[in-house]
Amino acid sequence: MEELKSTRGKMQFLHEIYVFDRLSADWPKKFWSCQLKTECKARLHMTADSSEVVVQMNQHTHGSDAVQLQAAVMTGMKRRAAESTEIPSVILNTALQGTSSAVQAKLPRKDAVRKLIQRSRKRHRRCSSTTG
Repeated sequence: MEELKSTRGKMQFLHEIYVFDRLSADWPKKFWSCQLKTECKARLHMTADSSEVVVQMNQHTHGSDAVQLQAAVMTGMKRRAAESTEIPSVILNTALQGTSSAVQAKLPRKDAVRKLIQRSRKRHRRCSSTTG
């Protein structure tokens, strides 16, 4: 289970092999809907403080797309690389926790991920130095 950001900066949540979009929050719960909300009625209720899934409502009416999940994992790794000083192997291992073998098979090799993290950090430093 991992919180992600979409390419447009919106909060998403990776649960099992599906991506959920933030629906709303009403203390003490957060509500998430399946990313394919027009065709799937799956929902999650989570605690606001610990992000623990309390209730999963409805079943998914579709299969998961390993390529789409791979993109979400890669986006999460890029964001984490820009925001932290963790070494690349820690970022990669954290991102791989809870992902299926199908998603892991779609990810690039470790040396490519390491290079991606370096580029992401370099880009982030360049952007923050020009705005600061």
